[in-house]
Amino acid sequence: MLLSEFASQGAMHDSSARQPFPKCHPQTRLNVVDFFFHWITTPTTSKSVYWLYAPFGHGKSAVMQTLIDRLMTENFQHLVAGAFFFARGKPECNKVIYLLPTIAYQIAINIPGMREHITKAIQTDPKLLSRSMDVQLRSLIKDPLFRCVDGAHFKYPPTVFIDGLDECTSIEEQLSVLDLIIVVLQEFHIPLRFLVASRPEAHIRDRFAQPHFVDILEQIRLPDDQGEMIVCLKSKFDDICDRRARLMKVSNIQKPWPSEKEIKQLVVRSCGQYIFLDTITRFVDTERRDPAAQLKTVLYCLADSSLFSNMDTLYSLILEEAPHPHILKVVIDDLLYRRTHSVFSIPAIAEIWQFSKTDIQIVLDSLSAVVKEWEGRDLTFLSYVVSRVFGKRSSIWQILLY
Repeated sequence: MLLSEFASQGAMHDSSARQPFPKCHPQTRLNVVDFFFHWITTPTTSKSVYWLYAPFGHGKSAVMQTLIDRLMTENFQHLVAGAFFFARGKPECNKVIYLLPTIAYQIAINIPGMREHITKAIQTDPKLLSRSMDVQLRSLIKDPLFRCVDGAHFKYPPTVFIDGLDECTSIEEQLSVLDLIIVVLQEFHIPLRFLVASRPEAHIRDRFAQPHFVDILEQIRLPDDQGEMIVCLKSKFDDICDRRARLMKVSNIQKPWPSEKEIKQLVVRSCGQYIFLDTITRFVDTERRDPAAQLKTVLYCLADSSLFSNMDTLYSLILEEAPHPHILKVVIDDLLYRRTHSVFSIPAIAEIWQFSKTDIQIVLDSLSAVVKEWEGRDLTFLSYVVSRVFGKRSSIWQILLY
């Protein structure tokens, strides 16, 4: 029985399924990444667990990815016990049963001497990977770590990275992960550290407030920094100008573009959400569209929206700008319910509905700002569609409803 068969390849930090990886701009989040880098590479620290929290879309995953990449690049891979990036809607990335096998798989690779002990544990008990989490924890992680010949690893406890805990399937499973951390550190005394990133959900906050965590936990809110967001947004627009230089020249657009005022307006409207800025730049960069005209449309629509409805306004704009509304309805329906195929299939939709494959592709291209990977689907966007469709707030909702 191979450990790799039970590990979630898609939840690891270097999984091709997660590309393009969320990463911080080189000039942003420097303080928080430096802080955690120093904590991980320092032999003795007062805290074994850090909780990095922030609302949706503030860049927590980017910080985690950037931090792990830096550790790997600077030859500290032995201090990366493993990473698990939870992802709502992806079966092997949103269930706790995959957590321990995935971490154990990475420990076997990253920490010298561990592969032999973990392999032996599985050979001794071929059913080990089907047993309870407590049994797996003891046999796959605790015993191999304590049997590892090189005691130097105890001086520098490796860190387990858990990102997007709130995207695990249920509240019960999310809390079971936190309970597991307590077992690791206070019952089994396993030499590990934990960096957990999530939204500040009440049940997670309440569990972290319990006595077991008081002496071992530090909480850090990922701060908003408009200056860093301006740097990041300028960089994205510069990239659009460079890649689409011919079209920008025809439109008589030169750097710096957009204006400083427009950049600041977008950053203020983002309310700290990097995902808001990412969605805007992807919309502006839509293929077969004029970037300057796309940006003007965004700015016009946002001018009349409240701070709390910016994402709604942007999502609605993207849908209303999409061509072929009758095809759009079918595409959205298929993305939500997978009526035609286990994965999104242009040929299947074309055959069933007698649509042109080219027209279907054009609709998909128009949605590229919000749906980047059809197999995985953008659940934030689709959740928005579900929550708004029955409100019939504009013509597009009439189309989607009927």
